[in-house]
Amino acid sequence: MWPWDSVAAECTTVLGPAGYGGVRLSPPQDSVKPSGGRPWWEIDQPAG
Repeated sequence: MWPWDSVAAECTTVLGPAGYGGVRLSPPQDSVKPSGGRPWWEIDQPAG
């Protein structure tokens, strides 16, 4: 859950030079907050 500018800087200065071609980010909109026993991928589900 890093700010976009921090993600860009990390990709440019650390991950890209280390050979990584991409990163997985959570969607920018408000999302479901998984809690105990809930699947990890629910963080990508829009709140609504």
